[in-house]
Amino acid sequence: MSQKRRTSGDYGRPIEDDLPLRPTSDFGKHMSERLRVQHLAHRLHRLGPRALYEFILELGDRDAVLVRLEDYARMDPDILRGLGGDRFPHLPLRIVS
Repeated sequence: MSQKRRTSGDYGRPIEDDLPLRPTSDFGKHMSERLRVQHLAHRLHRLGPRALYEFILELGDRDAVLVRLEDYARMDPDILRGLGGDRFPHLPLRIVS
């Protein structure tokens, strides 16, 4: 019996990056991967629109990518900025027990 995956309300995609409530053996690896992706996204953004365009073309399933790209393009940048959605959250604090 398979369990139905939760999805985010806005786009219906699986929530794969929920952080565990308590540290696990995979917690450090998970955080490391997230920070690496954030760093690489920041570097890609600094390269400008052309590099981002080329990256998007290389992603594969162009129909799915185009749908997602159109979703993001409809966002209001002023509202996103006002809600803090234009920048990454502060680095997590280290859990001390």
